[in-house]
Amino acid sequence: MTRHCFIIRHAGQAERLALLLPQFRQSTTADYYVFEERFADPHSLTQQLAPDHWRVGRDYLSDNQLYAVKHTGWQCGDYMAYAARDLLPEYDYYWIMDDDIAINMPVDLFISHTSALTQECLACEFAPREASWMWHASMANAYPAAVYGMLYCLVRLSGSAIDQMKAHRMTMQPQGAGRLDYPNDEAFTGTILMHLGLSCADLKKVLPELFQPYFTLTRPILLDELSAEHTQGKVMHPVCDTTRCWQKIATRVKQKQFSSLQDRLYTCFLYLPETVLNQYYDQRFSELLSQAFEGQPLIKFSDISLDFPVQNFPTLLRYWFYRSYILVVELESEWGRYAIDIQADHKIFIVPRNKKAKQRLKQSIFGEEGKQQLYRQGQWLLPQLTTVLFCEKQGLRLTKLSTLISKIDTLITGENVEDTECVG
Repeated sequence: MTRHCFIIRHAGQAERLALLLPQFRQSTTADYYVFEERFADPHSLTQQLAPDHWRVGRDYLSDNQLYAVKHTGWQCGDYMAYAARDLLPEYDYYWIMDDDIAINMPVDLFISHTSALTQECLACEFAPREASWMWHASMANAYPAAVYGMLYCLVRLSGSAIDQMKAHRMTMQPQGAGRLDYPNDEAFTGTILMHLGLSCADLKKVLPELFQPYFTLTRPILLDELSAEHTQGKVMHPVCDTTRCWQKIATRVKQKQFSSLQDRLYTCFLYLPETVLNQYYDQRFSELLSQAFEGQPLIKFSDISLDFPVQNFPTLLRYWFYRSYILVVELESEWGRYAIDIQADHKIFIVPRNKKAKQRLKQSIFGEEGKQQLYRQGQWLLPQLTTVLFCEKQGLRLTKLSTLISKIDTLITGENVEDTECVG
């Protein structure tokens, strides 16, 4: 029988363990252990604190010829895999996981989904990395053919893979004095295992129903979402409390990386009650969005309704069907001409139609993508609080467009009208 264990990397946040451990205690198909990292303390000693709790100290690094960097625990998560293999050698597969992971299903069910996968390494976003990747150079000199990477917040490694990784890691020294001159866990693990010819796979590709779309580095999951319908049966990262969630969101917005948050934000607005939303998305977020447009709305509309039947449309500039699979609603404002494209695959985009509109979007937080997706796969991608960016009086509400979505299938099965303007 194949034996699995979870190694929960821990740095002292007791509340994280209080959230995680009850679920693992119910498992009958996998064991779990807390591995508390103390590499920064030169006097720390490796010892077993409880049957399921180990402290891994600085002595483990010196005893095993493992190089210590300034933030070893953060940069070299593979060291915990070596410690787990040395201290608990009886397992076939080791899941190395951070304590901000949420497996939102019974652990036994998760193991049943993964037990048929025989790869030596499973990790999200396992793939070759471009030369622009910050850790690329740390492995490129020794392995110039290809450098691989992954997300290390949840990795499954076979015992054999760990043994071979450790043998190579013990001989590795930094190529310079900088922090990036010594490979991190992602670059080292991915590149070494591929160089050795071991089998590896991307969890998001082999198990998309479990890991999509809530396993990322950039879109925080709220603790309150763990009880919501949309997260059931999902593996998620990072799961944050109020303070940490806001810090991550604010950082992304200030860096004008708003696109990475759009899906996440509107999912929260779709599923979470107003009391929870007010707790996490306070006025500071609205102010940041307004600053992105210098406090001005993107489009100023009069009070219009985007609703069926067709007789409601003459208040718009015009609309038409294009090649029988897209309904185009064109809108005019002092910020330029825009179109809302409603496609047969249930995607909606707002598209700039002239130079003024393109410049407006380019200067906004949305950047230079040229168009902005509003709806995909049953969910609106812009949270309701951002409607102020599009509608000064909120006369146009995104929810009104839902009637277009519900009717689009009927529309495209009707008369085949191509490039025909229905209302001028």
